Amino acid sequence: MKIRGEQVRLLRKKLGLSQTELAQGICTQATVSLIEKNNQLPSMPILFQICERLGVDVADVLETTNNGLTDIFERIDNAVLADDAQLTANLLNTIRIKQLRTGHDKQRYYYFLGMLQLMQQSDPTEALFNFNLALKQFAANETDIYQVMATVAAGIAYLKNGDTSTAEQLAQKATKMTAGQLVGATARQLIALNLKLTQLNRQLDQLAVSLQHGKKAVALCRHFETLFGIDQAFYQLAVTQLTMGDVTAGQQTLRIAESLGIVCQHPKLLSVIRQQQLKLS
Repeated sequence: MKIRGEQVRLLRKKLGLSQTELAQGICTQATVSLIEKNNQLPSMPILFQICERLGVDVADVLETTNNGLTDIFERIDNAVLADDAQLTANLLNTIRIKQLRTGHDKQRYYYFLGMLQLMQQSDPTEALFNFNLALKQFAANETDIYQVMATVAAGIAYLKNGDTSTAEQLAQKATKMTAGQLVGATARQLIALNLKLTQLNRQLDQLAVSLQHGKKAVALCRHFETLFGIDQAFYQLAVTQLTMGDVTAGQQTLRIAESLGIVCQHPKLLSVIRQQQLKLS
């Protein structure tokens, strides 16, 4: 059993309490600091009193792994990042609503459900219903990675639904959210997030912002020394450069994307890249 220190901090801030005020009569300020910064689990009597003062159930600040839910979510996340709709569906089907004990769990669940519907090319309205649940009913702090990913995904769904104005608003909001440090983000999630923002902003004709995210995706791949998404990053960057009319840079970046596609063994992407190169020849 683990405590979600960041969630405790957000709840405390929401009530306008300092660490000392939250701790008063229960424990020391240092204990609250250790909970929030190091996810250090206090004794159960202290935990119950802290949660009572915060006005939440203990389950709302705990992450339990005895039901395997955390492991399942990690596997679903990897399936979504790999664009594997079948595996995503199979894994989501193993989850029962009663297992979703915290708002964070519910937010992730409905985000993944919306992503599955997008991957399956379903009616965007169905995906939007789930994204809006993730963003509104089970909303987290704007620095939470799933809050940002759900914002981008909702923007994609609104665009597919023909609502360009709302899609632009969400794309702008997500770009601002990515300017800071995102809580709980993995290297893969950060790369995928910037890839989606590159494509979404290009479709919205926000080419300068699209270029910014494309370059950031490439930079993240280099920073984390990972091949994950690196061919996609160069491809998306190339398409944006070409759309902006920078043919020389676009062709050069496209050749890099092709080489990386060969290394990463992504035949589908290679096919798309080579079709693009034929159009330019």
